[in-house]
Amino acid sequence: EGCSSLTSINIPDSVTSIYNGTFERCSSLTSISIPDSVTYIDYYAFRECSNLTSISIPDSVTFIGGSVFEGCTSLKEINVDIANNSFCSVNGILYTKNMKKLICCPGGYSSTSISIPNSVTSIGRSAFEGCSSLTSISIPDSVTSIHGYAFEGCSKDKLTFYVESGSYAETWAKNKDFKTSNEIPDAFVFGDVNGDKTVDTVDCTLLLKYVSGLISESNLDLTYADVNKDGNIDLLDAIAIAN
Repeated sequence: EGCSSLTSINIPDSVTSIYNGTFERCSSLTSISIPDSVTYIDYYAFRECSNLTSISIPDSVTFIGGSVFEGCTSLKEINVDIANNSFCSVNGILYTKNMKKLICCPGGYSSTSISIPNSVTSIGRSAFEGCSSLTSISIPDSVTSIHGYAFEGCSKDKLTFYVESGSYAETWAKNKDFKTSNEIPDAFVFGDVNGDKTVDTVDCTLLLKYVSGLISESNLDLTYADVNKDGNIDLLDAIAIAN
């Protein structure tokens, strides 16, 4: 904790847990290698590692505490090994494997708009803390729990919550003095996986290649790939685009 001159570290294979605040305020840390031996990452483990740009969670990790990446303002993506049975990453955002809880959107996330999948029911502590570039977020009515500090540090002047009328998310956002709207903005173009703001055969082909394992997530923008909003990105979404 507080090793401000530490720039990188390789954790030995003998380590199984990264405890509360272990790397907190290691402000020069830009990269870290977490071995497959680690199963437990505690609360605040990487808090305020302000120069950390990316991190990969191995398949062995079964517990990640809240606010793990709070204050990581340069963090652009959180990657999770596809074999991990507890967690997953979609477009660099960390979720539980069943996509029911959104754990963390990295503080340096480059996109200005995010659409949360319909599978999500809760948004965790510090999930969007410090996401200063975020201007619009679409939250489905499946969400019934949002932590009080989930959007700490987000601009109430810039950020608009796009929510269902009468939903839990609408009530929560209004109570926190965020702007809300019940209309889907133009930024959310479901099925646009190549980022050209249109949905066509190119998007369908790319998504088919992705679900077939022929291309990786890095070749696509999967933010709005869940066309049927069932919480999964699969063949059904490609069919929906084709139709």
